[in-house]
Amino acid sequence: MAPAGHCHRWAGTEGERRVAAGREQEGVRGGAIFLYGDVIYSGGKKFRQALKSHAFQALVPLLFHLADSCPEVVTKAKLTFLRCAILLKWEFRKELFRKLAWGHGPGAENDIFIYMVESNFNSYHQFLMQALVYLDSPNRRLKLTAMKFIGGILQDYFSNLCFYLKKDDVKTLKKYFETLRQDPDSMSRRFCKHFSKDVAELSQYVMIF
Repeated sequence: MAPAGHCHRWAGTEGERRVAAGREQEGVRGGAIFLYGDVIYSGGKKFRQALKSHAFQALVPLLFHLADSCPEVVTKAKLTFLRCAILLKWEFRKELFRKLAWGHGPGAENDIFIYMVESNFNSYHQFLMQALVYLDSPNRRLKLTAMKFIGGILQDYFSNLCFYLKKDDVKTLKKYFETLRQDPDSMSRRFCKHFSKDVAELSQYVMIF
């Protein structure tokens, strides 16, 4: 049997390794986001149309990383999110800048959500489908952020979803909700129960057309 002191030193080493690994992952996330922002910012006129498409695809992931557990990642996500908004020529760029720079709490989060979806009229269904993949994320913070976002889309843009979602989209949505229904996490099951009626109604409307 190993001496008690040796056991404590080993446990400390393992803990330090986990912390170091976590910091390394944060560095990778932040670096990737910052590099992406640089590409968006300095792409030039020649690649502008292609970059606009990439920027649109990056909006949901960047929005979710505004809730990252690492402050440095959040800062880089804010800058890159703003650069995407500028490239896409959003109407509410100045308001978005103020919220990203000085806004805090649920009120600021909701405003940023509104600026994003209202600046991309009739793209709500695409945002919804992009967000679904985060319901499988092992990162609980990202998963909860995705649930909040999906709930907002279902509540506020239900009529639009009825017109723009395809039958295969609804099948995918129902599949994710069925998985959440059996999720060991109580918040996931609660979210599923709260919005199951909306998903069922959405399914009826979309299947008719």
